[in-house]
Amino acid sequence: MKLIKIVLLIASLVMIFNCVAGIWEKTPPELLKADFEYIFELDSLSKEEAFSQGKLWIAESYNSAESVITFEDLDKGVVKGTGIGLAQMQGDLFARHFKYNISMYFKENKTKLVFSNIVKHDTFSGGSTLGGMDMRNMAGYTAIKEYFEGLSSNYVAFMKDTTSDDW
Repeated sequence: MKLIKIVLLIASLVMIFNCVAGIWEKTPPELLKADFEYIFELDSLSKEEAFSQGKLWIAESYNSAESVITFEDLDKGVVKGTGIGLAQMQGDLFARHFKYNISMYFKENKTKLVFSNIVKHDTFSGGSTLGGMDMRNMAGYTAIKEYFEGLSSNYVAFMKDTTSDDW
């Protein structure tokens, strides 16, 4: 019985160490400098239609399009804004916030989505502080990358949705 307890203790410590070790692994500098960029082909969508659809995606994906969009220019095919994301690192007990810039570029039948200037965003509640998501450790970088991949998948699905609004 004592041997089983020792084996379980060692196995638990190994599992905890493996989860926590990723939190302390540093993100390579070349990854920290890179933006998250996604380019999508949009069949039969004009620049104007894509521009309008992109703004609608922001309105439906964020709480308020007015609080996200900071610049828009149809002639240049650009919408820029800021957002706050929430992701959870593997082995962390809490989901953590981060701030970022979002840029959408539009051409005939094509769109580019770029997430940049990612910084941690601390939150305050009940007199205590929860530190934000930090990309300087690999676990934080991975969690943020997964967040943006999910957001970009949602974006392209929304942009390619051709179902009619007729009701």
